Amino acid sequence: MLDGRYSAYDIESICSRYERIIGDARKSIENFENEEKKLKQELDGQYVKRDKLTRSLADNMVSLKQQKAGSDKYKKEYQTAITVLKHLSVPENRLFSDEPVYNMLIEKGYPKDKLVFDKYESGRHEPMYWRNIYPEFLQAMFEHKVEALECGVPIKYEDRTGFSSIPSVISIAPDDPGLSVKENFIYFDNSRTKWDKVFAYWWDAIPTNKISGGLYGDEWPGIEMERIEGTDIYRLVMPMGPSKIVFSSGVKDEDVQKGTIAYQTENMDYDDQENAGQIFRIDTSIEPRAGGAYEKTKFKYSSGSWEDFEL
Repeated sequence: MLDGRYSAYDIESICSRYERIIGDARKSIENFENEEKKLKQELDGQYVKRDKLTRSLADNMVSLKQQKAGSDKYKKEYQTAITVLKHLSVPENRLFSDEPVYNMLIEKGYPKDKLVFDKYESGRHEPMYWRNIYPEFLQAMFEHKVEALECGVPIKYEDRTGFSSIPSVISIAPDDPGLSVKENFIYFDNSRTKWDKVFAYWWDAIPTNKISGGLYGDEWPGIEMERIEGTDIYRLVMPMGPSKIVFSSGVKDEDVQKGTIAYQTENMDYDDQENAGQIFRIDTSIEPRAGGAYEKTKFKYSSGSWEDFEL
């Protein structure tokens, strides 16, 4: 540029220089974009790892909670067993021996000469009883195999323990302070069902009375509940140990077979910690269903709930 004007060469040179600058800028932008993309991918990967760790932590917490619940249940069952031992004056080292368990079975109605191993057993008896009676049960549990046994092999047994039956009536002094504690009882609302009597039956562990500490339970239909005067609410000192319970109108099975109408709940879960002081109410909006065959006059309610209760 000699006369103040740009020559074609100058213009071409300037354009070329700016094109290089723009090209370099575009490459820098592209590099930055690639770097940003890479960082975003790494960040996404970190998020995935974080989510996995969060889920793993949650799973571990659930597992820990389940293990703690199992441990608490074992401790509770063990303490229940110790209570039974003290009540029956059975040494602790004999709790899982044959004789006390055999006697309990006999007192619960098993003929002495017919205590047998049955390969078709449905498993409805107490697991504790079967574990004690049949070592083959433990072999099957731990080795996943069992030696074949003929159905109906008699058990040779000599009664030497004097093991008493579970009493259906527990002696509690009228002035026992435990009778005034709501959490020592479970309750049943009979205002809708209007049964003449209300019974409670439980199983799945060795039961003890929460107030007296003694063995506690009876054959079906169980123990009759006490009506709270002036109400349709029934109560009963709660059993400690069992995990299953049924409320019923108290009709025996032999009477059902003769055509007597009977009502009851389905088999329900029961927790002596969670259900302490609670009341069970049947959902009568759902009609009870009759059984089949000889239980056609036994009607079962399928729905209901435990609720907090205030006297």
